[in-house]
Amino acid sequence: MKPVSKSDAVLASIKSRTGRSIARGEDGFIDPTMLSFDVGICRRKVRIILTTAASQGLVEQKSQGPGRPCFFRFIGVDLTT
Repeated sequence: MKPVSKSDAVLASIKSRTGRSIARGEDGFIDPTMLSFDVGICRRKVRIILTTAASQGLVEQKSQGPGRPCFFRFIGVDLTT
């Protein structure tokens, strides 16, 4: 079995959390701190992975303004349900 990379684990976790958030009627944006607990790496590395994924078009990034944390959601999740 091939070991899962940290970036793959982060993307799988955000996909799962985005889906659950949308199912609860929320907007699907997730705080990177929550993902750091899921994957077991520091919040800064999670943000770096998600920012890179956002530049590649895999996730959507929502900025809260200068000096405030960004939130992310996976783009491939159906938002109409």
